[in-house]
Amino acid sequence: MNIQDLMDNKNVTSSSKMKKHNDVDSVDGYQLLMEDIELLNEEQRGMIDEKRFLTEKTPILLIACAGSGKTRVVVLMIAYMVLKYKCNPLHFYISTFTNAGSEEMKTRLRKYLTKRQITELIIGTFH
Repeated sequence: MNIQDLMDNKNVTSSSKMKKHNDVDSVDGYQLLMEDIELLNEEQRGMIDEKRFLTEKTPILLIACAGSGKTRVVVLMIAYMVLKYKCNPLHFYISTFTNAGSEEMKTRLRKYLTKRQITELIIGTFH
């Protein structure tokens, strides 16, 4: 199964069964997420591969030049794992170089995740 197969399969959970949380519910967040994944270039989309999340038990280190979409890819990877695979947000540790970077991640995640899911994520700096 590739990312296109996943994008075509939008029947994650019936919206009538979902509870509304703040601005976004999980179904709306998932639909927005899949639309945004479609906009990525091939290399970025390759980072959001379900096999990577299911088979690799090691941390993911993303190194790329300025303006290459690192933050966007990391945000989409996190949201994808939480929404598609129901990964527990408490199992994530996201480290950035600056407080501004951490806040930017949280701001971007609000588009896809509920307030509760975002507060459960560990996002900060190592300074």
